[in-house]
Amino acid sequence: MALRILWDDKEVAILVDYCTRIIDGKISRAQAVEAASKELRNRAIHKGIAIDELFRNKNGISMQLSKIEDLFMNREGGLSKAPQLFINTVNLYFTDKKAYDEI
Repeated sequence: MALRILWDDKEVAILVDYCTRIIDGKISRAQAVEAASKELRNRAIHKGIAIDELFRNKNGISMQLSKIEDLFMNREGGLSKAPQLFINTVNLYFTDKKAYDEI
């Protein structure tokens, strides 16, 4: 079983990017979940991180993407509140797009 790997700012930025694509109607939510899961899993493998079937899987991505969507829509979180890193990254997207893009 792989170690639990905490989210980093680049991973959260990937979720934010997929969220914006959903909002803009460029991709369906199901497509975004599948693509983000694949991208994040491949990213970890390329970094030499040992992953298992649960690491950034579609169910987990769907849940985390919901947190990002809630932040975009200024909604209170459902079952669990968004981590501070998610809040900071979404705030950066809205307040300092240049700094966000550097992530």
